[in-house]
Amino acid sequence: MIMKKNMTTVKEVLSLVEVQKQIVREQKKLEKLIAGETARPTTIHKQELLIQELKDYAAKLSETPVEKAKVTQPEKGMLPFQLAKDDKIIRRKLARVKHNRPIEQKDVDDFITIIANGEYEDAYPIIVIEASKLIEAGYEVVDYDGRIITAEEAADYLVVLDGQHRSKAFAQLNATGTEYVIPNVHIREVENVGKYLITINRAGSHWDKRDKFAIAQLTAGTEPFTSIANRIAEGFNPSTPMLIYTGKKISDSVLNKVLKGEDYKLNSKAVVDIERGDKFITLCKSAGMSVELITKRYFIEGFNSFALSTSDEEAFKALENLPKVTDKDTKLKEVKEGDQFIVLLKEAKNNVQ
Repeated sequence: MIMKKNMTTVKEVLSLVEVQKQIVREQKKLEKLIAGETARPTTIHKQELLIQELKDYAAKLSETPVEKAKVTQPEKGMLPFQLAKDDKIIRRKLARVKHNRPIEQKDVDDFITIIANGEYEDAYPIIVIEASKLIEAGYEVVDYDGRIITAEEAADYLVVLDGQHRSKAFAQLNATGTEYVIPNVHIREVENVGKYLITINRAGSHWDKRDKFAIAQLTAGTEPFTSIANRIAEGFNPSTPMLIYTGKKISDSVLNKVLKGEDYKLNSKAVVDIERGDKFITLCKSAGMSVELITKRYFIEGFNSFALSTSDEEAFKALENLPKVTDKDTKLKEVKEGDQFIVLLKEAKNNVQ
């Protein structure tokens, strides 16, 4: 059956996440009461009862369709799509264009609440295209786990162009065991997918740099945009992969030209070197640095300055020796500017034990 809902409002309900956060807060209060040694036993007992009540409430919430869906992976099997042109229901698997705008799970969770509470408005269209046609046109298509869909299996998939968050919400709800038909689905013939995605995404909401680079990869289809988009999807801030792969920032004016499919020129001092950039990231990870740390741009700035004053070979040798530096993890966390990382690289170069 089709669940009718109003997309413009979300019911004010205490979510499982909010209750879990409250449990943590109350647990800390309890620990302080016990540690203080001045609280009355009745006060401590009252706090323990409050925590237990919250835990019971959390357990009850976790069994509701909304909260179950929020922690459930999207349905990987066939989903019911109701076509707008004739109301016919077809069953296909869900996919997306690789490098389309990132999906914000918070927005998906909001739609899960709307759909499960019977408030989704069927008038809002879902725009899809057959996966086989996209693959034939040279685009990479992935499922919601990021697995690449092959040409041989493409006939089973529809690719969402407009309505990614809503579609994923439906998929997560379907994965809980209750069937929710995805309504008002339009299968489109789109010649220039990159241009189409720019149009619909700009119309729908504000773009940030992450979104722009994701679509730039589709319109340009070349380096450095592919590698930058991949690293952003991995969790890097947009500004850092620019420096890692080109040595310079990519201006908004250049990025806008790429998005429009116009001719563009990078900074005259920029040097696109994907192999060098990948090597930098690989060695940083080998040294135990997380993406959250590598994405702080003073690491690549310090590395590039060190390479300029010595050589790439010497800089990479130092980076390779970084794990041998005494108290390395603490020293890395203390780095707040490029010059501080240079000091650490010099120490690594000397292979200090």
